[in-house]
Amino acid sequence: MAALLPFLENQTEFDPETLQAMSAAFDDVCKVLRLKLSETKGREAVAKKIIEMARQGQRNPTLLSLKILRAVGVTNTSADEPEQRPTDKKRYSGM
Repeated sequence: MAALLPFLENQTEFDPETLQAMSAAFDDVCKVLRLKLSETKGREAVAKKIIEMARQGQRNPTLLSLKILRAVGVTNTSADEPEQRPTDKKRYSGM
């Protein structure tokens, strides 16, 4: 959960279960997109989108992840098909 927290302006805005769902989605998306800790712009864009969607009521970590991944063109998150993942990090740095 700690990876998402720096991007939250008000950590008390969400209950612990929602924070956990958001963090799970954040971790999943960063893993699929292969965003390293040093890639702060991309990670921030992912976090902001997750926070925005959670504010709109989305609390399911799977749906949060899928919506973000689809928005950047990832159609298959299976580890055996990495060619479906975007390779141009500029593509998703501004979501």
